[in-house]
Amino acid sequence: MSKRRADGPPVTRRPIKSQKTAGQRARGPAKVLTIFGVVGALIAVGLFFVLYKAISIPEPNEAFKAQTTFVYYSGGKDELGTYYDDQNRQSIPLSEMPATMQDAVVAAENQSFWTDKGLDPKGILRAAFSNARGNAQQGASTITQQYVKILYLTSERSYTRKVKEAIVSLKIQNQLSKAEILEGYLNTIYFGRGAYGIRAAAGAFFDKEAKDLSLRESAVLATTLNNPSRYDPADGREAKQALKERYGYVLNAMADMGTISAEQAEKATKRLPKFPEIASQSQYGGQRGHMLTLVKKELLRLGFDESEIDGGGLRVTTTFTPEAMEAVEQGVLEQKPEGFGDKELHVGAATVEVGTGALRGFYGGRDYLDSQINWASAGARGGSTMKVAALVAAIKDGYELNDSFDGNSPYELPDGTEMENRGRLRLRLHGSPCSPRRRTPSTPPSST
Repeated sequence: MSKRRADGPPVTRRPIKSQKTAGQRARGPAKVLTIFGVVGALIAVGLFFVLYKAISIPEPNEAFKAQTTFVYYSGGKDELGTYYDDQNRQSIPLSEMPATMQDAVVAAENQSFWTDKGLDPKGILRAAFSNARGNAQQGASTITQQYVKILYLTSERSYTRKVKEAIVSLKIQNQLSKAEILEGYLNTIYFGRGAYGIRAAAGAFFDKEAKDLSLRESAVLATTLNNPSRYDPADGREAKQALKERYGYVLNAMADMGTISAEQAEKATKRLPKFPEIASQSQYGGQRGHMLTLVKKELLRLGFDESEIDGGGLRVTTTFTPEAMEAVEQGVLEQKPEGFGDKELHVGAATVEVGTGALRGFYGGRDYLDSQINWASAGARGGSTMKVAALVAAIKDGYELNDSFDGNSPYELPDGTEMENRGRLRLRLHGSPCSPRRRTPSTPPSST
């Protein structure tokens, strides 16, 4: 029997598409991403190999070691002073650095120091992503990287410098032992107070040799490395409190690493070591110390850090002039009442150029080596602001600008109240003490 064909034209049927699972659909893009990843990795490895061959270890940065910051009077010719000439640095072997100092620095700055290859890949990636998001730039630097940056490179904040730093760090890691790197680092890094290297720091903070540092003292110096200007206890209560908080972190990190016991950490955390008074540099004598301190505070306010100021080779030109400084001091000494020394009477004075606001000269008080308080900038009661109120009251009571009255001490007010001035003065509303007087009222103007 033959098959019967259906009526109508033949119909072409489309093949039925197979249904793919979600996993099968994802395999395609995954393969593409894998290929791109492999290609990217090969390019990165090739680029790294080229850079590793191309970048050599530079000569040690001798200029950095010797750079001193100079401060000049207005005009930039006459030198006012320097910030730690020769960077206050003396190198010593690792054997003269106590184990507590070595362990504290490793705990504070780079806990994987003894086992890493000179780099912290996780830290670098974390810093790169943070920087890419526009956050404050992070360094992600190991002790090896910090040492390389200080001794061989610069403090320039750029990705180019970071790449060079990483390559040189790997090469240094292959040439030097961990002990040699740590020794170089501790002889080079900035601790604050103008001290570069552990020997200078031990003297600047504790007036002793590095080999004699205690556990507490070692932990303090390791703490200051993070931010020398923030953790110096000499800068006041807030700085001391900040120091104590991070100091505790360093001691606990040492305990976690097993370099000290938990009992030692707990005992040391209870209090900071004693900080002896350290004599100031001779160049800070007289008003010069007040000037250099005022300049440093302004540089810090402008965004410079202490390592740049004390060892960055800056050339700072101030608005001060020797003539104005001398004139202000002479004027203060001439007007200061007899019988009163700087300890009993705190005097501050300044002369500012009208129109520009430039500070040309000031008198900060006692010799800086005897007292570091600058009374010209420390702030005090605004006594002279009452002169305007007194002048207004006088004019309202019928006085004229050239009128005067005898203000010698003691002075008795009409109501019987007795007032005392420092010294014997002739008070006046206007003019010089020798100018003609139109009349001499018997009583001073009333207050408003």
